[in-house]
Amino acid sequence: LGLYYNMFGDSMGTLNVYVRTSTNGYSNTVLSRSANLGQAWVQFSQLIISAQPFQVVIEGVIGRSFRGDLAVDDVTLSSGCRYADPSLTLPTAGYMTTQSTTTVNHCGGGKFQCNDGTCIDQSRHCDFSVDCPDQSDEVSCGACNFEKDLCGYRDVSVGRYNWTRSYPALMGRVGPAADHTMRNANGHYVYVEGTRGVFSQTARLQSPVLPKFAQSCIM
Repeated sequence: LGLYYNMFGDSMGTLNVYVRTSTNGYSNTVLSRSANLGQAWVQFSQLIISAQPFQVVIEGVIGRSFRGDLAVDDVTLSSGCRYADPSLTLPTAGYMTTQSTTTVNHCGGGKFQCNDGTCIDQSRHCDFSVDCPDQSDEVSCGACNFEKDLCGYRDVSVGRYNWTRSYPALMGRVGPAADHTMRNANGHYVYVEGTRGVFSQTARLQSPVLPKFAQSCIM
């Protein structure tokens, strides 16, 4: 799958690209960008491996005002892709899904609301000690071994070089033979991939916004 996107404006929203194999099941996110990239077309390409019929969903999420223009052009599929029967429809997922919604903080000022609704002091958010029953107060707090996901980190690269999550068994001879956490071929890491963009630029991986730490915090 290949496409070009243009994201310009100081209140730019988000561009998401998903791949789904069922009409109401969970989608696999292959691209999520929310940044003002200026007046430039940025190339994106992604290898899609699916043993089932699938759909590509391109989603644009509006920003906080009208000062943001999002455009997509030249969507392409490589010769390795095959068109399905036009009458084919995706199956319905055989499980219930939980819809992702924006969480409204009912805890008030100076409080952090856990994903299960529990309220804790804001100072206990990202303090390296689990306080929420569902452990959500220590999620996306900077530390990450990339085994489950990107932990809130986002690739904000705009050129040829991009950060991508992968593992040695998939990479083959390219990259490290083992990750640092699991020390085997099935452990995950992020690496700089250099075939997607059209111009040279620094690859950037951006952490989520983190709360204030102690003065002795070491990364």
